[in-house]
Amino acid sequence: MLAWVAWVAFKVGALSYGGGFVIIPLMQSDAVSHYHWMTSAQFLNAVALGQITPGFVVQTVAVVGYAAAGLAGGLLAALIAFTPSFAFILVGARHFDRIRADRKAIAFLDGAGPAAIGAIVGSAISLARALIRSSAAAAIASWRGWHPKGTAIMRRSAMTRPLGTRPAYQHTPLSAEEKARGEANFAPYVAETLLAKGRFRVTADTPEMVELFQHVARRVSDMLRRPVVSVANGRDIVITFGEDAPGLTGRRS
Repeated sequence: MLAWVAWVAFKVGALSYGGGFVIIPLMQSDAVSHYHWMTSAQFLNAVALGQITPGFVVQTVAVVGYAAAGLAGGLLAALIAFTPSFAFILVGARHFDRIRADRKAIAFLDGAGPAAIGAIVGSAISLARALIRSSAAAAIASWRGWHPKGTAIMRRSAMTRPLGTRPAYQHTPLSAEEKARGEANFAPYVAETLLAKGRFRVTADTPEMVELFQHVARRVSDMLRRPVVSVANGRDIVITFGEDAPGLTGRRS
């Protein structure tokens, strides 16, 4: 496991030309899609942590390492991520004046600058897609008061686990009062989205989340005075108008 963490951290440190954000899509692909060390929502939190802590956003890789292999993985990732930069400076410093005047180097920099901008835009798109698909997105957008469990609905239950397995998660149950508050605050947001786009989709991979949004769908139906249905497939739940639902597959309510 530590070897894979080291490899990911090395790529982050060696390829982050133009700033830390250019490497976000690569980090996200490795941490979320390839090795399954984190969920998309957890990776968003890691990026946010990399922004608020001293240093560059590349420090996000330390959180990725921590998710993969605990404290040792976090320290190893942080160390290796900065090694290429220090190596380039220590080894290449005396050649910088000559490199600046080299036409090939100038051509590379002229092309790499716009490419870095494109990479940054790409990272914004990938993070936005993860945010939209996260159930936390709707909470951020619609819960107008601070929710005492809003950032703790899903947390790591253990940092140590057999190699090659995905992390286990523990869901924090919501009280009846919190469920009622969530339904009341979600409903206007879902209704607005339905009127604008025709459907609302959100991650709902637990029975509790499915039940919450089923109640939201009923509340929205009463608000809009139109038939509204929700369809859950074990991963997402889609809320749409009744007349648009025949093409959807999954458990209906």
